[in-house]
Amino acid sequence: QPDVLSRFQREATTAASIRSPYVVDVYDIDKTSDGRPYIVGEFLEGKEFASYLEQTGKMSVGSAVHIVRQVCKALTEAHRMGVVHRDMKPENVFLTGDLEQPIAKVIDFGISKTDDGPKTQLTKTGMIMGTPSYMAPEQARGERVDHRADIYAVGAILYCALTGKRPFDRGDPTAAFP
Repeated sequence: QPDVLSRFQREATTAASIRSPYVVDVYDIDKTSDGRPYIVGEFLEGKEFASYLEQTGKMSVGSAVHIVRQVCKALTEAHRMGVVHRDMKPENVFLTGDLEQPIAKVIDFGISKTDDGPKTQLTKTGMIMGTPSYMAPEQARGERVDHRADIYAVGAILYCALTGKRPFDRGDPTAAFP
């Protein structure tokens, strides 16, 4: 499927280009001899942030801020390179090391958007992609998004970490946004 292959290639190339201790490292992008694409990435030991939140429920302000600040540092570097993640959520943050003071790694740049122009655009304005509970209103309406959509999503992640609940948890991505 060409669109799946394009997203795979985008994720690999995007993640490989971002240099941050808070973004998963990608070491190689290639294809097997029979044409199957693959990514060789950093081996992460730890726990997905979403699983951690399911286990712990609400977090203390200090612990939640510790993790979210690292996510912000990762996104600062991505945004500096013209990359908008567009699907920031606890499932796309991986916690490594000591879970009392973890190192957060942003993963899954599969629906990221780069400022490479219309020729490389794999999604179009009007196409809704992402996770509704963490989407900025303009993203949920299918409008053009920029780095501010990621900032909104990080605020939603912090909300979730502090309250133990997903914000705007509805099945319809536009239900919370008129």
